[in-house]
Amino acid sequence: DFYQGTPWNYSFNVHHARDEMIAKMGGRARFLQRMEFAYGKNSAAYIDFTNEPCFQTIWLFSHASRPYLASYWADQLRQKYGDYSFTGDEDSGAMSSLYFFLTAGFFPVGGQDTYYLHGSRVPRLEFNLANGKTFTVTAANSGGRNLYVQSATLNGVALDVPVIHHADIQGGGTLAFVMGPAPSAWGTGGDFATPATSELVMPVSGPWSSPATAATEITGGATASPGWQNGAAVSALDAAFSPVTLSETGDTVTLSAKVSFDGTMAEAMPSASRFAWGLFSSNAQPGVSGWTGYLAANDTAADGSQNLWKKPAGNATPFYTTSDVASAQAAYRLAPVDFTAGEYRLILTLTRNANAGIDYRAALVRSSDGVLVSAFTGADLSPAGFTFDRAGFRAGADLGSGTIAVKDCTVTAGRSTYAGRELVIPEGAAFYWDGGELALGSVVNQGALVLSGGSVAVAGDLTNPGVVYVKGPADLSVGGTLVNQGTLDKISSTGRVSATISGDGVVLEPGSVKQSLSVSGLVLTFSLYALKGHVYQLQKDASGVLTGPWEDVGDAIAGTGEMVTKIASVEVGRLSGFYRFEVDP
Repeated sequence: DFYQGTPWNYSFNVHHARDEMIAKMGGRARFLQRMEFAYGKNSAAYIDFTNEPCFQTIWLFSHASRPYLASYWADQLRQKYGDYSFTGDEDSGAMSSLYFFLTAGFFPVGGQDTYYLHGSRVPRLEFNLANGKTFTVTAANSGGRNLYVQSATLNGVALDVPVIHHADIQGGGTLAFVMGPAPSAWGTGGDFATPATSELVMPVSGPWSSPATAATEITGGATASPGWQNGAAVSALDAAFSPVTLSETGDTVTLSAKVSFDGTMAEAMPSASRFAWGLFSSNAQPGVSGWTGYLAANDTAADGSQNLWKKPAGNATPFYTTSDVASAQAAYRLAPVDFTAGEYRLILTLTRNANAGIDYRAALVRSSDGVLVSAFTGADLSPAGFTFDRAGFRAGADLGSGTIAVKDCTVTAGRSTYAGRELVIPEGAAFYWDGGELALGSVVNQGALVLSGGSVAVAGDLTNPGVVYVKGPADLSVGGTLVNQGTLDKISSTGRVSATISGDGVVLEPGSVKQSLSVSGLVLTFSLYALKGHVYQLQKDASGVLTGPWEDVGDAIAGTGEMVTKIASVEVGRLSGFYRFEVDP
């Protein structure tokens, strides 16, 4: 028996071990899916707003890096209070204190020094503390429907996480929110940010094609930035990339891009056919039907909901459709945002979880202000497979007519561990490593292996028909043979390369930068062969006697594999000057 609650109520009530609770529930993605399911039931059997066991449940969204959901449900609960009534038994001040925290924009965790943030509903609050200090909470744009945090600072320092601590309050100062009417990516822990350039990065550079059933004319079809004209009918395009297999728990694949909409945009609700993006496996099928994978869409139903769709095994429909053979995996039901012309960034990340399923997160974020137009998080417990080799987009008729331009479409692959595993870097792709220790079984590099820090140890062979860059303090050791059929570039290396090298490839040692200088009056013209993969910065010795400091002259030059020139002026009255090119500053 459960006292004043149900098993669902108490399942979220593990204050002392939240992370362990989340892990037991299948991990963060599955936990968030479970939370949204429970709140969506609108039933006290799942979440009971009227009693203490469920008081803290809302702020588990903040703990799991979804503060916009905490903001939404905190507002829903606050609306349940009347002018002279509580949502349940006042219970010696329980309900009134809950109302205060709902209004103030933060909530305490019992027995801990943590306060979770959801944003204040009033412009200003001041707390006069027993130690004589004052803690102030401000909220620009507060009130009305502006219930979502757009940004926050503590004593003028930006907060990236929706948490403060008791010592922050006791120290006095100011917690300042900026509020707005739409959910934002603030506090989401980078889940919806464009991935950093790390590990395996593969530009999706086509060729892009458009199926006959959703045909459109593509521009830039052999680049990572295709565009097309949308019209009165559905249009779609897709491109292949080197297959990524999520072999082990924690392996990930991410699709990211920017997309701009220019022209007539239909803003009416509902909008059954808007924009969608996805990752798929073609399963060696001809055409675009029979693919499996995931399609995130900001199509908006009459109730305001949007969905991320699973394309299951056995389906025979085109990848871009959301017919009944596709199953909705997650829904986004917050107040719909007007989908207007402008630039957005999209992301879809798939991660193999410990239960042989796939965790997913996806978002469409307005670039100008970080507003979440769409956002999905959850877990698929029975995925059709773990290999992905296609990226696809769909523009619906409800968008109206105009130009759609994708920019920098990229697939990023990461592994939870590389120990003993083979790393294959496809042509046109790059693998980046800039710190820490990395142990690999073997490497086949047909693209670029870029090491700028840390140490990389390859137990077997490193076969290199591409380019290996060893920059700065990075160390590279190869237990087998470094078969160099391409380029081994050590121009800016201060680390070590320990390997038996074979093959007829090029080895570029430090100092392999050809420079020339010409003087005309008070103008110096520097020329150099700027190798690809490097950045060159012209610098001048400020002391004039080679004691430094060295100051940058103009902007850095990105290597293109061609001769470049740089101009510098000599100061009148100075008989001498010292200049240098710093490689990869």
